Amino acid sequence: MGKWRDISLRVIAETIQRVGTDDLAALQVALREAYPFGERAYWPYKVWLREQRAALAALAPPRQLDLPLFSDESCFRTPVIDRDGRRIL
Repeated sequence: MGKWRDISLRVIAETIQRVGTDDLAALQVALREAYPFGERAYWPYKVWLREQRAALAALAPPRQLDLPLFSDESCFRTPVIDRDGRRIL
């Protein structure tokens, strides 16, 4: 692992341990304030954001996707039409 990633992982782990995981919004604020590299720019900031995003994704509950377009299987059926042009099914 790289230097920036090692530092990021250590600070993120310490912040999660200090703040806890009950309130993810408070944890996000605490992680934002815990940024250890000074200026928020260049490679260190990109590494921090990537590790922060991975840590928060691991803590967040999975999202349920409700896709009404595919909830009805009738959209996959091809209509059957007789010789007169009337729909049978």
